[in-house]
Amino acid sequence: MLGITLKNAIKRYDKQQVIHGVNLEIKAGEFCVFVGPSGCGKSTLLRMIAGLEETSDGQIFIGTRDVTNIDASERGVAMVFQTYALYPHMNVAENMGFGLKMTGVDKAIIKEKVDKVADTLKLQPYIDRKPKALSGGQRQRVAIGRALVRNPHVFLFDEPLSNLDAELRVEMRIEIARLHQKIGTTMIYVTHDQVEAMTLADKIVVLRAGMIEQIGTPIELYNNPCNKFVAGFIGSPAMNFVSGTITASKLTMPMLSDKAYKIGANANGDANGEVTVGIRPEHISIDGTNNAKINAKINAKMNDGGSDFTIEIVEQLGGVSFIHAIAENGEKLIIEARGESNLKPKDKCSVTLDDSKLYLFDAKTEARIV
Repeated sequence: MLGITLKNAIKRYDKQQVIHGVNLEIKAGEFCVFVGPSGCGKSTLLRMIAGLEETSDGQIFIGTRDVTNIDASERGVAMVFQTYALYPHMNVAENMGFGLKMTGVDKAIIKEKVDKVADTLKLQPYIDRKPKALSGGQRQRVAIGRALVRNPHVFLFDEPLSNLDAELRVEMRIEIARLHQKIGTTMIYVTHDQVEAMTLADKIVVLRAGMIEQIGTPIELYNNPCNKFVAGFIGSPAMNFVSGTITASKLTMPMLSDKAYKIGANANGDANGEVTVGIRPEHISIDGTNNAKINAKINAKMNDGGSDFTIEIVEQLGGVSFIHAIAENGEKLIIEARGESNLKPKDKCSVTLDDSKLYLFDAKTEARIV
């Protein structure tokens, strides 16, 4: 297995630059996920690593080898695409071994490798079936197996689960995680689904408009986002954002007119003026069912009582409920409640924020303050 290094990687289409000087190191054996909204450049960056897109400037290394100007077939990578791209007239074994056959590998060696990979991916019962006789998940396993038999230095996945239904997505996500644990090969996985990113990755690279916003482990990004974009993208449901104002080291929010918060010494940047306040759904309770905690960053001075909210929608999911509420000033919150909720649309309630879990972002730059 080999690691990957990108040094000031740039991609241009004529005069339009879509990847802006990306610097990135992926260690050997890491499972790295590129995540971001549609059009952020994650698939383009993956294809640059694969050699399917020319790198306009900068360098790409696989191990210590500079592969920037080397053909895709000579880079030692294997790619799994969004579409299965299986040959309909070939059975599972033939589809998996076709790439080796085209490079002149001996038939006995091809069969040995195909059988080994089929065992790993639990495809032996289907080895003689053609794609039309397979489920979507089985077809995707065949596509992964076709890459696996090549024994590459690096696996590249370009949104491989996006064509599957919800149940199969979960099943295949677990299969890919198990595969990485078993073979330990470096993997790069592209998705716009942050749940896939959180559950699969050793390292997440958050991209926006062809630039890296933040790199870290799933928990690092969840707990310590560097800006509003990352905070809102990582987490499901998304973080709530409401307006606030800092004056003389005190935070007030129109949504909660009867509460004031003292900003501690750990605030970064200009902790004065208009800010955006972030709070995750699980850190809000209705009618004070959870006690707010105080930490060194934000010390709450909370008056009794709470502002009125009106319930708009209640999503009952069994083990958890998501409550959509609107404040008197029109700002909205999503609140996570464990178990079933007896609240109904148009009900009134008050909320308590866990003040140790507030995030503050500059209203203009969106950079993290606290």
